[in-house]
Amino acid sequence: MKIYRWLLVLWGCASVIQGWADPTAQGLIQKLSTQMNGYKAYELRFTATMEGEFTALPGRIVVSGSRYYVQVNDYELFCDGKLLYTYNTQEEEATLETPRPNDPSLLSNPARFFRLSDEDFVMQYRGTATVGGKKVEQVDLTPKQRDAGYRSIRVQVDPTNGWPVSVRYEGEQSAPIEVKITKVTPNVAVTPSTFVFDRKAHKGVEVVDLR
Repeated sequence: MKIYRWLLVLWGCASVIQGWADPTAQGLIQKLSTQMNGYKAYELRFTATMEGEFTALPGRIVVSGSRYYVQVNDYELFCDGKLLYTYNTQEEEATLETPRPNDPSLLSNPARFFRLSDEDFVMQYRGTATVGGKKVEQVDLTPKQRDAGYRSIRVQVDPTNGWPVSVRYEGEQSAPIEVKITKVTPNVAVTPSTFVFDRKAHKGVEVVDLR
């Protein structure tokens, strides 16, 4: 599935580039990070679109601290903070690995994504836009690590509540992918099992250990 291969692209990294500080952009991203990490847990409903590949795939993200669950199309990700299972529901196969603490992808590590900082990105304020009749603030994030797998990330934020509206990745050798946040539910109820792949409940599923 294209979306899974795209997620893998975001894990590459190498040398570091430098950039100047934009206080407006830094302020917006800091507010977003503080807001999202101030919740005990939260849920995001979204749609993902990749030009020429798929359109408005619905998905769900649940985050609590360093733990997260992601569901989009045929894939589910379960991370309890120590182990990450990526389950292909169509192929009845799962991979097991150690989560990458510096992976800033919203779809493969949302807990890390909402801890964005100027240590990882050059941040530039891009003014306002109108989305669904509402004004949003825009910030472009350029990764300081070369060969990150994408050129930049554009984050749109609702200034009335500080919540994310969309996240758009501009690929280096692939079409852009945009994640539109359709609903944010703060302080959603979760249990430890939300973030754990239950092998007993998935008998017959092949688990490939990549650790």
